[in-house]
Amino acid sequence: MQAIEYKMSKAHEVTAWIDLNIIDKPWGQSLTKEFDDKKAKYLIESMPVPNTITWSISNIAN
Repeated sequence: MQAIEYKMSKAHEVTAWIDLNIIDKPWGQSLTKEFDDKKAKYLIESMPVPNTITWSISNIAN
């Protein structure tokens, strides 16, 4: 299994880099369901690293 990297900021934002080659795995599919098509499209278009998707999740720690 390939690693997922998480980085925490003072704003409690989490950014995860997901390898597109593992999105077809069950847990990868469950991650994609957390985001709507518009946001996913924006993130895919603004990928910082080839073949990865970056997601930013705010208020993960209330």
